[in-house]
Amino acid sequence: LDREGYQVVVIGDRNHPEVRGIIGYARDVLCVDAPEQLESLPRSGKLGIICQTTHSIEYFGEMVGRIVARGFREIKIVNTLCGEVKARQDAAVELARQVDVMFVLGGRQSANTRELVRDQVARLAVEINSYLSGLTAQFPSDMKLVEDGRLDLLRNAFQQIERLAGGQIPRTKAWSDMVRHLRFGQGQDIHGIARIDWPSIQTDLRQNLYTELEPLPVEVADLGDLAKTKPEGAVTTEIRWADLSDEGFERLIFNLISDAEDYENPQWLTETSAPDRGRDLAVEHVRIDSLSGPTRERVVLQCRHWQKRSVGMPQVRVLLDQMKLWEPPAVHVLIIATSGRFTTDAIAWIEKHNAANERPKIDMWANTHLELLLARRPRLSATLHVR
Repeated sequence: LDREGYQVVVIGDRNHPEVRGIIGYARDVLCVDAPEQLESLPRSGKLGIICQTTHSIEYFGEMVGRIVARGFREIKIVNTLCGEVKARQDAAVELARQVDVMFVLGGRQSANTRELVRDQVARLAVEINSYLSGLTAQFPSDMKLVEDGRLDLLRNAFQQIERLAGGQIPRTKAWSDMVRHLRFGQGQDIHGIARIDWPSIQTDLRQNLYTELEPLPVEVADLGDLAKTKPEGAVTTEIRWADLSDEGFERLIFNLISDAEDYENPQWLTETSAPDRGRDLAVEHVRIDSLSGPTRERVVLQCRHWQKRSVGMPQVRVLLDQMKLWEPPAVHVLIIATSGRFTTDAIAWIEKHNAANERPKIDMWANTHLELLLARRPRLSATLHVR
């Protein structure tokens, strides 16, 4: 393609070894792996398109369709997809339905291995949703044992997901809760799984089965309808704050500190509407010194889901006074997170307080700062459907 005068375009992950090899072989290769990256393509000329061999035929077809719609003078498409890879994926899913335990001999970070795991987890999740829907519709939330064959199928499906998750997915409290509820098997347990445990576990799966460089799947009714909207341009960092309840905002902040590598032991101990005396969340910030070792700072977070008003100096001073109620141990940092902004007086007062090295240090997380943090962690905002 390069020798024939085509601009070579590879549909694939730039960091995949196969794609890196292709880029190094030809003179000028463009790599795209998401619709928004198509803006990097030239507006005219001849394109020669090939694809990373491990991509699906559906994704290759979707990307080619979007490129063709841009109106190039000449396009040459070479189908470089590996039929053997697709056949192995289909065979693995079919085999998994017939056995109790399945071993995949491959690297954890291998694209093929991860795709096999994701396909199987997605299939099991559909089964669990179906079992829960039927059981909760038939059995009330009471203390009577549920005697139904679907409960055994539900237990088996969840055990398979636990094995597939391995050590790559951190186990939140919901995992142990679901195991306990499945063991008790009462009507109230099944309803608890459906309302609390399973939705939380699904969030864990979505967050950890994809790396930051992998595109997250998005459910749409019809790709044709999506294509008619002609989406284009850069990915926005704006969050639809109005779609969040007060509890949803606190959950977003809790997920954010839980996801950060240098924060440990996040706590969310009170109901959103309960009197919290200035504390909604708490966490430990770990600082690593190569000589002295780790030190931990106690951090308290106050969440203000205020879109139509700003956090002013009076609110800041009240929160600062309330920190004394949570000592000992000492509170080193107070973070005020808001979906709105801070007043000019509040900003000036906080800067003066911090400049005097008074404890606790106050950090301001306004909506723009939160949007920047979440743009680097797209899966967090995706789980709450606010981007």
